[in-house]
Formats: sequence, C-alpha cells, structure tokens
Amino acid sequence: MAFGGFNPVRYGTLPAEKLYRDLLESFPELAGWFPFAYDQGGNCFLIDLDENRSPGSIRVWLMDGEELAEVTDSFDEFITVLGQARFIRGMI
Repeated sequence: MAFGGFNPVRYGTLPAEKLYRDLLESFPELAGWFPFAYDQGGNCFLIDLDENRSPGSIRVWLMDGEELAEVTDSFDEFITVLGQARFIRGMI
C-alpha cells in the first residue's frame, strides 16, 4: 500500500469534508472516522474522532472489500511510520 497524499480539508476537487459526507451516505458505519489521506489505490486513511472508541487511531478503509483495517494507534505514529517508509524507499 503506497501513500498517495493528504486530503485538503475544505478546498480542491474532493475536500475531506465532502468525502466524509459521501462516505457516510454509502457507509453509515464509518460515522466518526474522518478521511484525512489516501493511498495510490484509492483507499482512505481515516482518523477516529469518536471519544467512545479509540480517538486518534488510524485505520484504512479498503474500498474493494469494504473493510476497515488497523494502521496505527495514533496520528503521531502514522507520521513516524510514513516518514520511515519514505526514508527507506529513498535509500533503495
């Protein structure tokens, strides 16, 4: 899974606010999971905003299988893992 980029919050072709509304229309079970980034395969990285679950944890919504898969326990850890992956690819 290759990281694609971060979703703009309000502006651009598909801002995160609109993406969130669109995801909820099709997948209401994703309430409280905010799409902040995407991979090159079109899957969404989501951050948990629900205080009753695991706030700040990161999951990826696998569009093909309609599955929510664990990525990291926090946004800080996500950024660390992302930085390590880019550093390692740059060395190869």
